[in-house]
Amino acid sequence: MASLQRQLNTLKKILEKTSINVICPLCLRSFSRADVLYAHFRQEGGEDTMHAGLAMKQADFGTFISCYERAMGASIPSSMLRDGHECFKTWFIVENYRRDAENGAVHPDASLGELFNFDALDDCESTCV
Repeated sequence: MASLQRQLNTLKKILEKTSINVICPLCLRSFSRADVLYAHFRQEGGEDTMHAGLAMKQADFGTFISCYERAMGASIPSSMLRDGHECFKTWFIVENYRRDAENGAVHPDASLGELFNFDALDDCESTCV
């Protein structure tokens, strides 16, 4: 199995050569442009208040930050949020996504896979035939 660092370096090279520039922190869909990401927020926001809240950065920063932190699974100080769409940039999301879980806090929306270390099972031999 490839080392985690080598996998990360490979992924970084792949991302640098793709048109993925911004990511929705809620559903992790990637987009080439911020205007397309905001269109995604508006479209999904008709059914989902979290997506709608992510579109409100300029109109209602309080609602935006609440939805953003919940989607990210991390407490993000407002001073850390960059101007414009920088907080949706690929590497900002990668660096901060579920950061609180890394520090021992459990995000309220954490899935079983995020709570249990399934990687430990990679060392076991498969019993499937």
